[in-house]
Amino acid sequence: MLMDDVQYGTDEIGQGSNGMMAIVDSANTSIQIPATQFTKLKNLMQKHDSTISVQTVDNQEILVSKKQCKDLFNVLGDLKFMLQHT
Repeated sequence: MLMDDVQYGTDEIGQGSNGMMAIVDSANTSIQIPATQFTKLKNLMQKHDSTISVQTVDNQEILVSKKQCKDLFNVLGDLKFMLQHT
């Protein structure tokens, strides 16, 4: 599918991409985005939680925090995007 207008909180992470491929896997809770947007997202999230790091699981890079989910719920921003085609 193509997604556009990707935002973390109020910050654009997909700006100028004119639609980018993303994989949303209903079998798990992941959204795969291009590497440049992944890096932007990681950097923005680390401003709110310095313990966030990249780990590789099943040959996929994921973001991991040392904090518990309940402690991050009101700290991290929302991830928003528009679907162009499904």
